[in-house]
Amino acid sequence: MIELKDARLMFSKWIDENAWLLCSLRLSLCELAVVGRLTELSDTSLFLVCRCGDTKFVLRLDVTDTAFWYATRRELPERDVERLPVVDRDLGGIGVAFPLRVTPEQMTGLLRVPERDKLLFLELPESAVDM
Repeated sequence: MIELKDARLMFSKWIDENAWLLCSLRLSLCELAVVGRLTELSDTSLFLVCRCGDTKFVLRLDVTDTAFWYATRRELPERDVERLPVVDRDLGGIGVAFPLRVTPEQMTGLLRVPERDKLLFLELPESAVDM
């Protein structure tokens, strides 16, 4: 795990470099993968605009129990990365685990900890964006 301040450094680098990112969102019932660029970083939010420009995504950074880590392409589902070119070096990645949610059913009887919803950002080489 890393601190939010360390994740912010990577987010700022990607904004400064106008880097393309694969954004893979995995929630309990759905998965979404989009390519876009980070456009803004504030004290409370991170903004991603999708490649076509018509879709925006905002991640709140001010919620307690949000966890961050350095991520790699191995953490993404194969279908999200199978068309990406292999590069000589690992490109940067940040993982975000959303705050833990416990369902009412888990509050009765034996408590089992559910898997957290996750969001992964993976830097893309320029050659991968036109695919």
